[in-house]
Amino acid sequence: MEKNKKKVLLIGDFLSTGNMGGSLCEDVLSFYSLDVDFVPTALISNPFSVRPIEISISSTYLKNTLEVFKKQEKEYDCVFIGFVEKGQEKILKDFLKNCKAPVILDPIMGDNGSLYKSLDKSIIDVYKSIVEFSDIILPNQTEAGLLTENSYESLEDMVDYFYKNI
Repeated sequence: MEKNKKKVLLIGDFLSTGNMGGSLCEDVLSFYSLDVDFVPTALISNPFSVRPIEISISSTYLKNTLEVFKKQEKEYDCVFIGFVEKGQEKILKDFLKNCKAPVILDPIMGDNGSLYKSLDKSIIDVYKSIVEFSDIILPNQTEAGLLTENSYESLEDMVDYFYKNI
């Protein structure tokens, strides 16, 4: 690793088809000369909007890899979290409680006013529990509504809500 090169820990899904998820984030971050460690939370066959879908959760790998990174005393300039599945929030919270880097959370849950059909409502509580460890949250309009239990007519309504309540 080059001296002074920023180091990012990327935690999220790996999609086999499509330009989304952690593989896209890793490419973009690397393009901007950031040193990226990528730990997949799940291997997903295709975007959530395409059916059928196969999701293989990698909780054991996530837990073991984060423990290895801790033992190696890796330090990051930023931690970026995307798709997380039920049960993985405890693994992440255990890791993040001693993390000094800013944490950016992109809660992957839904779009166009509803939860992705491949996910159940328990995913909302998963992300709510990680929010407390996050410095920046990047929900879309649907995800902001799910996290706050509010319905927003427009993006401006959502921004207004967060401005007044955060």
